[in-house]
Amino acid sequence: MIMKALMKSVVAAAVLFLAMGQAQAATYNLALADNPATYNSGSFTFGSTVYDNWSVNLDGLGSGFTAYQGDVVNATITLASAYTTKIGAYNSWLDLGLYGNNSSGYNTQTQATTTFYYNGTLVASYAGTIILTQDQLVAGVVLYPPDSLSAITFNQVTIDYTIGQIGSGGSDSLSLTNATLYAQGQSPAPVPIPASLLLFGPGLVGLTAIRRRFKK
Repeated sequence: MIMKALMKSVVAAAVLFLAMGQAQAATYNLALADNPATYNSGSFTFGSTVYDNWSVNLDGLGSGFTAYQGDVVNATITLASAYTTKIGAYNSWLDLGLYGNNSSGYNTQTQATTTFYYNGTLVASYAGTIILTQDQLVAGVVLYPPDSLSAITFNQVTIDYTIGQIGSGGSDSLSLTNATLYAQGQSPAPVPIPASLLLFGPGLVGLTAIRRRFKK
């Protein structure tokens, strides 16, 4: 009898522990839309790579929320007009960035499924992309060749992800009050022609003309 009672206590404690662990995880369903006034695009070269960027701030997050490790975020982003993803020879990516007034230095990790739609029709879906950042949550898709060389046109995208890490876990959290949709294509920078070669080129043309003259 004592053994049975002890086993019941252990089982009850285990159930309570699991229930407490599950209670800590929350699911956030976000309906976000682009803010046309905040569209931004441009490119820059760093080292031997050209970074072609595009971003837009998103409305619909309201007063925001506080996220913990293990939480799930299901975001549906609707655009006023269609957008075509950047094409990169190295890679291209699109993500949803959630951030706030955080300066904790917490490392974060998310794993997402990103699905593209155009006028309600499924265009493409990618699962399993893991993105690492700090003091913000970023989730989306990173495409490598040959996928990165095929543009995707969409006017709605769903990004569903689980927060795999915030700091060391436990009570570590992030305050999220802003949302941005961000895209980038990465390609090799054009190789500049050395100035010496530019000077040498016309010289070769002149030398060829002289040789032809002597042959006559």
